[in-house]
Amino acid sequence: MSIEIHRTEKPSTVIGMTTDESQFFIANTRTNGLLHKGYLSPVKDAVQEVIDLEVELKSLLGTESRDHFVKVRNVFVDDKTNNITLYVDYLHDKNVSPFISADEIANRLGNGYVDQHGSGRYVEVKTITAYFASESFNVIADHFYK
Repeated sequence: MSIEIHRTEKPSTVIGMTTDESQFFIANTRTNGLLHKGYLSPVKDAVQEVIDLEVELKSLLGTESRDHFVKVRNVFVDDKTNNITLYVDYLHDKNVSPFISADEIANRLGNGYVDQHGSGRYVEVKTITAYFASESFNVIADHFYK
């Protein structure tokens, strides 16, 4: 599955989505300046790691996988320091216990990692308990992006 990136009316902001529509995210810059093409590859790489983690967790959970999701919501690019911060939600149904902690997700996604160029990756994870059977529940809904 690939990740598509689309520009918005704001030069500092892009939206991204996987071709299977399993992930949707917003990426923006600290200075509100143009999000240059050079940043898109690290953004895609970071999002791909979230996708890979969700796939891994779902394979471990088997039939219970429908009750757990890991979704990237925002990618914040510090266009002065080249650091990237991922904002990730771990959602689980209210009828099941969390399978993984927010700290473990952050660690698995490289929180605090600095590459050979001095660019850092930071990850903030929010655990959300929701009633998945609700008529109004959708794992990718506007209120998760505010």
